[in-house]
Amino acid sequence: MEAEKSKKTSSMYYTAMDVQEMLGISKGMAYKILRKLNAAAKNYIVIPGKIPRAYFAEHYYGMSN
Repeated sequence: MEAEKSKKTSSMYYTAMDVQEMLGISKGMAYKILRKLNAAAKNYIVIPGKIPRAYFAEHYYGMSN
């Protein structure tokens, strides 16, 4: 059950490592981008080191559903 929950949560969020791999940047730069995006999400609960996939796509790439 815990593995299912972890899998579901991980599919909702990108980690700094995911961002690093997608953008071909350093780990430090990935964390900097995540901090900036999380700071912009003032009315939301954020998880340090993670960003919702949809929020990342909308705010980094300018895509929306």
